[in-house]
Amino acid sequence: MKKLFVIVCVLMLLISCNNSTQETFELTEEEKAWLQDNPVIYHVPDPAFAPYEYIDDYDLMKGVVKDYLDLIEETLSIRFEVVNTQTWTQALETAKLNENHMLFMTKTEQREKDFVFTEPFVYAPNVMVINNQNHTEIDKENISNYMFGLITNYAASEYFKIVYPDANYLEFETINEALFALKSGQIDVFVGDLAQTSYYISLNKLDHLIVYESIEFDYKFRFAVNKDSIMFVQILDKAISNITLEEHANIKEKWFQAEYKDWLNRDRIQIIYIASIAIFSIAGFMVIIIILLRRIVKARTEELKKVNEELEQRVQDRTKALEKSLKDLVDTQDKLVQSEMYASLGKLVSGVAHQLGSPLGTSITNIGFSKKKVENLIYKYENRQLSKSLLEETSSDLMTLLNQSEDNLRLIGSKLSQFKKLESTLMTNETDDIQLLAAVNKSVKQMEVQNLIPDAYKIEVAIDASIYLNCAGLWIDTVINSLILNAIEHGHIQTDTIKVIGFESDSIHLIIEDHGRGIEVKHQARIFEPFFKHDSMSEHTGLGLSIVRNIAINKLKGTIQLKSESYKKTQFIIKIPRD
Repeated sequence: MKKLFVIVCVLMLLISCNNSTQETFELTEEEKAWLQDNPVIYHVPDPAFAPYEYIDDYDLMKGVVKDYLDLIEETLSIRFEVVNTQTWTQALETAKLNENHMLFMTKTEQREKDFVFTEPFVYAPNVMVINNQNHTEIDKENISNYMFGLITNYAASEYFKIVYPDANYLEFETINEALFALKSGQIDVFVGDLAQTSYYISLNKLDHLIVYESIEFDYKFRFAVNKDSIMFVQILDKAISNITLEEHANIKEKWFQAEYKDWLNRDRIQIIYIASIAIFSIAGFMVIIIILLRRIVKARTEELKKVNEELEQRVQDRTKALEKSLKDLVDTQDKLVQSEMYASLGKLVSGVAHQLGSPLGTSITNIGFSKKKVENLIYKYENRQLSKSLLEETSSDLMTLLNQSEDNLRLIGSKLSQFKKLESTLMTNETDDIQLLAAVNKSVKQMEVQNLIPDAYKIEVAIDASIYLNCAGLWIDTVINSLILNAIEHGHIQTDTIKVIGFESDSIHLIIEDHGRGIEVKHQARIFEPFFKHDSMSEHTGLGLSIVRNIAINKLKGTIQLKSESYKKTQFIIKIPRD
């Protein structure tokens, strides 16, 4: 149960608004006319998706989404009416069949067939939850040994089925059904949204259900409307961009901080048995706890400071390496690959620091709160007003705060360990025998899951399954991602079938072929130069094809060749010598 407090802290960090600046709000005449013709919009909420949106005992909608709807109502001078359903599946079907009906959900390929979406404005992670009475860890190498629980028609469920096609699972209409199935042992693992899961675990007092780990898929929540009301999407985007950062922050603080306090109060009842320690010297004991917590926080703060200093030093070192590479491009080709890897590492560092802030802040807050509790206890004792019930309640509160702080600090240590492991993975040059076909398919599948490949584009993989390479999987992944995304972005066509071909003759051939605009002759001699960009690439670093060339030549010990005929065939041909 105590791990739920850590979860809430992380959630408050991850939920963020995508509006960095407030834009000027102005509707076109066509948009104004649409609103006049449609003064009432119907919102169909998920009846059990707290704290985002839910229907209370009085059939009223509450949650984060309700507060956003109130702001949009005021901005657009329209009215939202709530259409209640029994399940999320019913909500989806209702919105599909009716105009002027909207939903709050994340975008998937299946849902885009029926709905159009706004830009995302709320983010949240998805996690695996286990019953710690039955399991302590999950062996992902033998995923078929477990029974997973999913919620029907949830985006996290669709993602899970794609990533783990061999997994066994049961689907449930509501989260409560899934959580009680986990408690009874009907399923081994439940997959769902962190905020919603934490809320209902606490609400139902399911003490033995704990978060195991993230499934590396974050919700990007948006408003979605029936395709018959596509005009309303651009209106909604404008209204959302008009919401101030302060208003976003107030909504988050209202729902997530308030829920955190509610859970803390309910936990007092569950741990009242700790009152037996009241026979000891409460005042002295609590002062010692506070001193220990301060020392731990100070030590962890110093560790974080050292990590930040190391990261700053790495940035400086990389800058010097890039300056040196301008003088001698030939000698620094390999360093350019390392620079790109450092950029990826920087993103990981940002994410780790983002996740450490809240546990550390919560621990500091707990120390201050504990100090006030002890000061009040001492005051009562000195004025002969100390009662047994006050001792019991104060003891319970302080032990709860101590457990929270301990868990938060352990989380910080865990995140730092994960960071070191990820850093090692990114920078390694260790190689292994990998099947080229499997490595390419994995890269393409990851791009599809991340919605990097438009629906109108198809990726056709035709690689001899007998081809194996002794290399790092990251090298193949970088080459495939760079060349496919380059073809999509600069092909300047609406649809295409991009081919990835692999065969072996005198050497191993890996060919990426598209049929777009191609590369002009005047640019072909320079496309592999570091930092080279033409006019249509103003937002790029110009390192993409240089890094691909580096991998092909310096890592795979091969060659790379370009053949381009505009709107007919453009091929990047990588030849890798056989061992």
